[in-house]
Amino acid sequence: MNVDGNSVLGGAEFYPSLYVPYDIPKAEDIAFITCGYLSDEDYDYKSALLKALENYLSQQYKYVEVITDEIGTFPDGNLDFFKQHAYHDDGVIFEDAYCKLHLMSKKLSQ
Repeated sequence: MNVDGNSVLGGAEFYPSLYVPYDIPKAEDIAFITCGYLSDEDYDYKSALLKALENYLSQQYKYVEVITDEIGTFPDGNLDFFKQHAYHDDGVIFEDAYCKLHLMSKKLSQ
């Protein structure tokens, strides 16, 4: 959670990939970011939160994965946001009239 006093600025959740119901690569050393919450359209509270989560996850996991839309911010942000944070685009995993979802991954430093 990214908080300022009693105000939540952003949040993120993860789950071990072995328990994720989606068709993604799964292994004991892969974490999956299930949600990344934005709370402000004018300021990026998410980058610091993502970095803190990656640091935490690097204690137990080698890799982290996320599903992101090309343009929209659902479910976790857009493609460019994760590219700016050194995530690799592993390809489109779902597409319809409303979104084009990509699986992205990153090797965590240990």
